[in-house]
Amino acid sequence: MKKYFFVLLLLTLLISVSAFADIKNQLIIPDSLLASDSTQIITDTLSFFLQANLFYEAQDYKKSAIYYSKFIETDNKHPLVPVALYLLGNSYNYLDQKEKAIEVYKYIYEKFYWNYYAIISLKNCGDLYFEKKDYQTANRCYWNFVYYTEPGRLQDNALFQIERCNYYLGIYEKPTEIYKNFIQKFPHSAKSPELNYKLANYYMEVENFEEARMQWEKILENYKYYFSADSIYFKLAKTDYELNNFESCIDTTFYLLQKFPNSKLRAAAFLLMEEALVEQENRLQAIKKLNVFIENIPQSKRNNYYKILANLYQEIGFYQQVISIYNLMIHNAKSEQKKDELASELKKIIRKTGHKNAIIDSLETNKKSETLDLYDIYYE
Repeated sequence: MKKYFFVLLLLTLLISVSAFADIKNQLIIPDSLLASDSTQIITDTLSFFLQANLFYEAQDYKKSAIYYSKFIETDNKHPLVPVALYLLGNSYNYLDQKEKAIEVYKYIYEKFYWNYYAIISLKNCGDLYFEKKDYQTANRCYWNFVYYTEPGRLQDNALFQIERCNYYLGIYEKPTEIYKNFIQKFPHSAKSPELNYKLANYYMEVENFEEARMQWEKILENYKYYFSADSIYFKLAKTDYELNNFESCIDTTFYLLQKFPNSKLRAAAFLLMEEALVEQENRLQAIKKLNVFIENIPQSKRNNYYKILANLYQEIGFYQQVISIYNLMIHNAKSEQKKDELASELKKIIRKTGHKNAIIDSLETNKKSETLDLYDIYYE
């Protein structure tokens, strides 16, 4: 990035700029920085500038400030003076001489207000005033910057800083209003999806799940293509679970499982759906909903859902249905080992419940169960 930056600096040599008053008498340059430090000061004007760039890139800001100052003093009508002034201001900033940096940035804007570096200096001034907690002045600097600059990342950042200033100036009561107002005013900003996501997560952390749900829904409506949509659906389902909206949680997790077969959240979503089904007070309603889901799943992928269904039936004492479902699972199992594991589980259930009509007759029972409709099980 730095290489492109300095290419831009060299191209600026071709740009004509207006002459201005004697900079040497108006710039604030500490004598300590101009004092000789055993470095031999080269005399060629452009060499001062190039040498300063080398020090700047090497993060030796004390020496870069010296050489940018010498360059400006030597030829204050050179086309590169606005660039040198901007980098001089940055050098002061990095040296933690904030007041000096502000003076230089303001000077650039006053003398070269249509120059790119003068416009950028406005935002730098805003940032420094914001650090000083002078939010009124920072606000003016940001607004001036927004006026002169084109829409983009830098303008978005300045607009967001304006919203922050509004909060600290007492215009907004809560810090969340910074985010909400920015999103409302600039919904198409590239910054809005990120802010909306942070806002939703914040509400989750403070357990304001109603507000969190509203924000997840807004993201799905306006910004779902900026994120992994499956992760947003999962967060929405989790929020519904916290709100005891178990039916909505079940619907959302099932949608996620169906629409995003390769999602890394499949295992977590499945567990969440299982927990929501178990938590649903109306077990028969949960069973009916799960039956509908299972009908839309290929036979080869049904066993995980059958297991949840069997657990729900077992909770309400419908053991004949549990046995029938286990027979279906045994039939669908892809390996003999899995078949044996399921058969072993079924035997334990039979011994525990004392159900006398339960029969495990190997594959014959499974074959008969293959065509058994789960609605028939439900209404049996």
